[in-house]
Formats: sequence, structure tokens, C-alpha cells
Amino acid sequence: MLSTAIRRAGYQVDEAADGNIAAEKIRKQPYQLVITDLRLPNRSGLEILKIQKETDATIPVLLMTAFGTIEEAVEAMKQGAFDFVPKPIDISHLLLLINRAVEQRRLMLENILLREEFQRAYGIPKIIGDSAAMQAVSQSIQRVAPTDATVLLTGESGTGKEVFSRAIHQLSSRRDKPFVTVNCAAIPHTLIENELFGH
Repeated sequence: MLSTAIRRAGYQVDEAADGNIAAEKIRKQPYQLVITDLRLPNRSGLEILKIQKETDATIPVLLMTAFGTIEEAVEAMKQGAFDFVPKPIDISHLLLLINRAVEQRRLMLENILLREEFQRAYGIPKIIGDSAAMQAVSQSIQRVAPTDATVLLTGESGTGKEVFSRAIHQLSSRRDKPFVTVNCAAIPHTLIENELFGH
């Protein structure tokens, strides 16, 4: 019934009779989405979720169950499930979740592709992190790079100051000019002003 409804919605559907077959298919075939029951012969739905995330973490997994507890739902979400669907299944709700999951993956892959194209175009080392703080830094870089403003980056050693400064340089109108780094700690404080500003 579920597979028929999903096919009618325009999706191609592959099926597995038990957990072992599902695991084998997942390892061999990249799907757009995986829908699994929490309780399967041979393997649990959480095991299928784990296998899918190890194989390709971008592929969303929906877990269904008639016996699920809040604790199981929380654990499934912690392990990366897209959503937890209680039985009896509301087909319209399931199709809505499928559409959302497929669209989210499409956007995720598009974002990855755009980042890779950006990297190739500007030669900027990848800035890893999706936290609000990292997003704010990335937005600041994009705002300040086209301007003539003097930018001071501060932070402890290893926090990425040079990576960010290179990103600003590559996004600026001076990208075809040299990017010069100076180790200020290696220059005596009595000479640093003359070295940097020529006084």
C-alpha cells in the first residue's frame, strides 16, 4: 500500500523484505531517500539508519513504527533520522515528509556543489562550520571584501585568521595583487612600525 501510494506520487520505489537485504541495497545503490520500519527481521531500523549515514550522510532516512516510544524517537533523531513516523501511517503526511526530505537533500547537494565551485573559482581554502557564529563570519567577509576598509582580525592561534584574511583578499578587487603575510612576533617591537608602515 505504501509503495503504491509513493509510486502514484511520482517516485520510483525499491523494496527490501528484511534488514539484511535493505543493508545490502543501501551499500550498493544511492537512493534519494530511505524509509524503514523501526522493527525489521534481522536488523533494526536504527541499524539501517546507521548504515545509511555511514554510506552517504546526505541521504535522508524516515523511520516508521507502531511501537515507538518518545525515547526511541529522540534516539533516532540524534542519530540523524529526518523524521519519525508513527503508525497507522497518514499517507498525505508521509508524502509531505518525503517531498520535504527530497527537497532538503537537493538543496544540500546544491550547496555542496556551489561551495566546490566557489573554491575552484577563488582558490579559497574551505571554511568548515555551519554554526551561527561561522555563518556570521562568512557574511561579514562577503560584506567587507568589496570595500576599501582596513580589516583587523583577532583571535587565538589556530582559529583561522589567515584563512579568513585570504578569503577577504580573494573576494576583493585586489585579488590579482600579492597577498603578503608577516609574522609580527618575529620582528622586534622597536622595528615593527617601520617595517609595516615605513616610518
